[in-house]
Amino acid sequence: MNASKRLFQGGVSFWIYSLTNLQSPARHEQAQLMSLGNCYQNWVEFICSNEMIDPCVQTEGQTESQPLEQIKCFRAQERRSCMRIERRRFPSNMDEIVGAFTKSGAADYIIILEGGWAREPSTLAEWFHSVFDRYLKNRGISVPIIVSSKAIPKHFSSLEGVKLVSNGSRALFDKVSRRWSNQFRLIYGDWGSTRPRDNPGFASRPLPRIDYPAGDHWCVARSKDMQWTYRDAAIEIINSTQYWRDDLPIWGADMITNTQQSRNSGITPQKNVAARVNIHLHLQAWRDRPDEMTQDFGDDWVD
Repeated sequence: MNASKRLFQGGVSFWIYSLTNLQSPARHEQAQLMSLGNCYQNWVEFICSNEMIDPCVQTEGQTESQPLEQIKCFRAQERRSCMRIERRRFPSNMDEIVGAFTKSGAADYIIILEGGWAREPSTLAEWFHSVFDRYLKNRGISVPIIVSSKAIPKHFSSLEGVKLVSNGSRALFDKVSRRWSNQFRLIYGDWGSTRPRDNPGFASRPLPRIDYPAGDHWCVARSKDMQWTYRDAAIEIINSTQYWRDDLPIWGADMITNTQQSRNSGITPQKNVAARVNIHLHLQAWRDRPDEMTQDFGDDWVD
């Protein structure tokens, strides 16, 4: 399984794709693409041979002039480059990376500051503040800067009944925005309510559970004590909470409704995640345009 992240800017969204299954064939292909040989020549050729990709510039072990060459190649292909900085793998050559983008001579790129997963993402604010203060003070508002983190719980065994779980990524974004939004063009980003892949190992089958995105929270329904089925969880979500919306014309909401109506269709462990992601992405994409959130776009789907 791999992970993807969708980032929102008004009506435009950006997908960031990350490999998390280290044994997959795609992971081995990625290792070839990430070879440092000839300044990431494999990566540059791959990007240039595939349309509709706006690439992250590869910067590990590079001097200032080397990322700059990538930026020039991508610009010649009319691609928008991205500077992606991860908190857990903060680059030792950050000054050179910033220098390369500065010397590229245009503001046609995106910056992604990736805070990663945290139980309480708001605690990561100081890291973001330090990066802005130390490296990005002169970016101005012309370059979009995405403030990204992920907060969905890794474990749900402590939850019983219907519980609210905070989407701490929003709290983090609000905290960072209060300090920097007058100087930078900040965009909210998260991992679409997915979380890092757990290390391989043995695990018991999860209890039936439904996670329903509700604004800045997830409404989680599961009960070990009462041995809830998926249908029980769906009934509790729809009938017993103030957070359910019956005006969302999207697949994820339909799946929860179908589960409430029948024991034989609807949510499964895999579809719970898919439905949660579907609803979460929809709510975040239209967060600033609530009047359009309930539009039926007429997209057909087959379960």
